[in-house]
Amino acid sequence: MKRKAIVSISVVFGLCILILGGSHLYQRHLSSDLKREIIACFDPSGTDNDAQRYIHDARLLVRTRKDAEVLSKLERAADMARHSGAVRQGHLSQTQEDITAMIMGTDNTSKLIKIRSEYLQRHAGVPQELENSIRDSMASDKEATARGEQEWKDAVEEGKQALKLAQEVRADVGLPPLPEQAEDAARTKK
Repeated sequence: MKRKAIVSISVVFGLCILILGGSHLYQRHLSSDLKREIIACFDPSGTDNDAQRYIHDARLLVRTRKDAEVLSKLERAADMARHSGAVRQGHLSQTQEDITAMIMGTDNTSKLIKIRSEYLQRHAGVPQELENSIRDSMASDKEATARGEQEWKDAVEEGKQALKLAQEVRADVGLPPLPEQAEDAARTKK
């Protein structure tokens, strides 16, 4: 009788360990349905809207901790890539507008310099207020350029981080690294 109780307790204890161990292993695997959605997200012929739709659909397929982890990385990578691209595009548009304004002479500094040159052509003294305004405008232009350069550098760095996360997600779902990364890795090994 005593022996049956010990065997029963041992069997129950063993089953508990198997169940807990199995649950732990289950939580560490990537669901096949989610994996398919993520792979579809990386389709090179897809658009950004397609990728957003795949990510949205993938949220409904999260079953394990590993699923949540991989999807979270993918969402961060997509958000960072979109933000980086928007900042770069905005910077390029602003630079184009600034260059056009300088060529046309419609930016503030060009207008002030044109006024100063008219004073000089008339052999009249240039008012100190105008000289101060030109100096302030040029300093403001220099600060704006420095801010724009820093924003560009930040956007490029954010894009690199997004690419790194995307490469991790690709590895998680069994896709090869993007070609640029494979070439960089080969050069690093040499």
